[in-house]
Amino acid sequence: MVSNDDFNRNCSLTVVIAISHGRGDFELHLPITATRRDDGDGWIDGYAQVEQIRALDLEERNPVRIGRLRDDDMDHITGTLISCYIQPEMMVIPNYA
Repeated sequence: MVSNDDFNRNCSLTVVIAISHGRGDFELHLPITATRRDDGDGWIDGYAQVEQIRALDLEERNPVRIGRLRDDDMDHITGTLISCYIQPEMMVIPNYA
């Protein structure tokens, strides 16, 4: 999930990006630091595929949280996502042009 808490509280849709072990040679596939699942049964690892953005209806999908990525990984993912939609001179997050 990449949409922030305020957005998620006010809208039944939430914005998500796929995580996969397949990378290919694509700069929008960002490595994530391996993170322990909330239930302690394994790890969340692989690549965030920024081009695989989706809006999911939380009320229809009944999602289950499996874990939380590190803040620096989330900053990299959201910064890259933002840079796909705005012009470089509009960037307010450093190092994502």
